[in-house]
This record gives sequence, C-alpha cells and structure tokens, in this order.
Amino acid sequence: MDSISSLFPNVNDNHNQLQNNVNDNVTYTDKKQRAASVRRTASVVADKLGEPQNINFFMKAAWALSEARIMNNLEQSLTKKKPGAYFVTLCKLEMPE
Repeated sequence: MDSISSLFPNVNDNHNQLQNNVNDNVTYTDKKQRAASVRRTASVVADKLGEPQNINFFMKAAWALSEARIMNNLEQSLTKKKPGAYFVTLCKLEMPE
C-alpha cells in the first residue's frame, strides 16, 4: 500500500521548481515576437505613468518579469503619490539580479 504522501503530491513542489517570474502561459517561437511584446508592454507602462524618459528601464523590467506582474505593479503604483518611483521600486525588488 502506498503512503499518503505518495497519493497526494506536495503542492509546494511546483512552486519550488520555478526559477523566475517568466509567464509560462505565453510561448514565443521567435525573438522578434518576444521583443515586440516587451516594447508594447514598456510603451503601455510609459504612457500610463507619463514617463517616456524611463522607457529603457521599463523594457528591461518587461523582459525580466511576466506581463501580468508588470501590470499588477502598474496598478499598485498608480494609487501612490509618485507612481513612477513606486513602480520602479516594485520591479527592482522582483527582478533577478
């Protein structure tokens, strides 16, 4: 008879195997598709925050983090006094070094 632990896998096993915050739901077959998605996401962030001068950082963040994480950070930052600074701080905390 199998032990109970073999019948019910540990739900944390999948979480522990994740290496970074890349969105696994989106599969890019081409570097051009990925680059276009990064530019589009960074452009949306720059427009919403009104900080086109920081587009390079937004592109770096969009490359390192999932689009869902970027949009979540954007929503959180829009409620603050300095949304641009708060967004940058949130992304820096989550980006791999």
